[in-house]
Amino acid sequence: MVYLGSRGDQDRDSYGDAVIDKSLPVAGNESDIYGSTMSYWPSYSTIDPAARAAYLDWLAGDRSDGHYGMGYIFLYFYGLERRFFLDSPSDAEKKTLIAEVERLLGVYGSRSHSVRNYMSVFLSVASTTMDPNRLIEPRFNVNEYRNSLEIRIAIGRMLRDGQPLSHDWSLCWYGTHPYTRFRTAAKRAFPEFRELFRQMFEKTFPAGLKLSPLSNSPSLTYEAAAGTFSVDLTHFLEDIPDISGMFGPLKEVEEIVEQATDSLDKYSRFLGRDVEGRNTIEAHTLLPASLRSLFPNSATEEFRGWAEDVMKSNNLVKIEKIIEKLTGNLPEKIYKRHQTKAADVLACFSVGMEPDPRFSLRGPKLGESVVLFELPEHAPAMSEISEEYRNVLLCIMIGGFIAHADDSIAEKEKSVLEAIVNSTTVSDIEQIRLLANLRWVLAVPPNLKWLKSSLKNTSVDLRHDMGRIALSIAAIDGVIQPKEIKAIEGLYKVIGLESESIYADLHTLINSEEPKTILFPREKEKEFAIPPPNRDQPVVLNVDRINTLISDTAQVSALLSDIFNEQDMVEELSQDTSSLDNIFEGLDSDHLALLNELLRQESWSKSEYAALVSQYRLMPEGAIETLNEWAFDLFEDILIDEDERYELNTEVVIQLLG
Repeated sequence: MVYLGSRGDQDRDSYGDAVIDKSLPVAGNESDIYGSTMSYWPSYSTIDPAARAAYLDWLAGDRSDGHYGMGYIFLYFYGLERRFFLDSPSDAEKKTLIAEVERLLGVYGSRSHSVRNYMSVFLSVASTTMDPNRLIEPRFNVNEYRNSLEIRIAIGRMLRDGQPLSHDWSLCWYGTHPYTRFRTAAKRAFPEFRELFRQMFEKTFPAGLKLSPLSNSPSLTYEAAAGTFSVDLTHFLEDIPDISGMFGPLKEVEEIVEQATDSLDKYSRFLGRDVEGRNTIEAHTLLPASLRSLFPNSATEEFRGWAEDVMKSNNLVKIEKIIEKLTGNLPEKIYKRHQTKAADVLACFSVGMEPDPRFSLRGPKLGESVVLFELPEHAPAMSEISEEYRNVLLCIMIGGFIAHADDSIAEKEKSVLEAIVNSTTVSDIEQIRLLANLRWVLAVPPNLKWLKSSLKNTSVDLRHDMGRIALSIAAIDGVIQPKEIKAIEGLYKVIGLESESIYADLHTLINSEEPKTILFPREKEKEFAIPPPNRDQPVVLNVDRINTLISDTAQVSALLSDIFNEQDMVEELSQDTSSLDNIFEGLDSDHLALLNELLRQESWSKSEYAALVSQYRLMPEGAIETLNEWAFDLFEDILIDEDERYELNTEVVIQLLG
């Protein structure tokens, strides 16, 4: 399937670049198989004799050798397209020519964008000219050529017939239009992207995308790859309208494409860092919620089953066991970011974890358990908590300490704390989480070292407020037991108050409310038989007293929340930045040290940044460019955003520290 000729043939020039001129010299001892001597637009008559030798060798073989330069493949292709369009071959020969181009595309298309583009256009046009009325299905090769004639005709036919475009045809139109492009996230995760696009499209266009009728017909020509001839195609299209100038509907499709792409951005970045990571728990949790059930994997199914087994037993599991399940490694230390990650992953399976480090007064330590519980279906993620939630949580924490005073939890103590939670006006999801926190407080013996270290620099008044809250909780049922007095004395000692001051606080409590029965501890209690409790008698508490108690905790719980959050931040930064040298490769020592310092706060004034950069003898703008290029290579996003201040990109920082 080649053209042969010689200088004496009068028709030789009409066959242009493709003709093999037998009169031209061919090298005998050398062969330029890589085509290094050829121009971008090769012609047999002008290429070097060594290139002619290589071309003829390639033709003599099976025309599949991947070592040869792409110029030889194009030189051969020039003849095939000329034969198909200009020589009026039979339909049988046309099918043979199409089959040969399809074979070439399969062999060389992955190696060259130009081969893929030109041969794909040829196949589209050639197939259409042979059967303009054939029906095709939408296709989604995101690396495919643009401006497909087949696609334009198919959509034009739907427009002519008043048929709205489905989600697949709309996406196909967008994907093959010459002025549109899929971003990395859409290409890297196309199956997930296509499904998310469908969901968003059907929500926006439940009856499909309707196109307004057009009267004009397309004016199309096929331009030969060699640029030596063109073919008018309009007579093949008859009354089919041209969609090439329709930008309004395409803009609506583009908006959905962008939304779907943005939603897959984190998932895509993860796959970019771990090409084999699709079948991991982390990848699954980065998917939009509406896709998770549609793209299950074995790792997530196993983890989900394990979490359900925990909830069916006693709801308690060691925090390090969760992290080991997620990462495959048993951690030596537990930090807030570990707990946050665990809580977020579990939430993807409608499983809650308490304490959640973002909303708790303290998180679990290594060796301590957490509570897993079922979240309501489609429960909203908690981004913040109400003031009442925080106040009740403080009551639970202190109440749990008192309840553990004698190393056992009495049913009445548990009922009292449950009644405090059930009397609140918090949202349903907050109440579920408070009950889970109560379960944790009652199951995990209190460790007040966190309280002692955190309150050492706070005011005496704040610590007395905490003591009075403990007394109020102890008296919530109208009686303060001796063991409760002992427990509160221990609390006073932990938070740095003299144990004698408990009696002054008791006096304040008694004078401010209705009388309480206080049973002070004695050296030896008189022993007597205790009648069995009436288990049918519910614990009845004064709701007004509970509301007053919760209200009184407001200032204390707010201050404690600020203190503990600051403490967590210092702990995280000191741990994470100390190991930067081992984690971040690709930066020299000066830029690495600068990064270490920058991560210590979320934003920097320009003067602060300039002073910091000068310590490492770096140029301010150059340092930003270096760090941003480095971050973009890793996460496809910049690290530092320059405005009135230098702001660190939170998403990138989370990934760096994670």
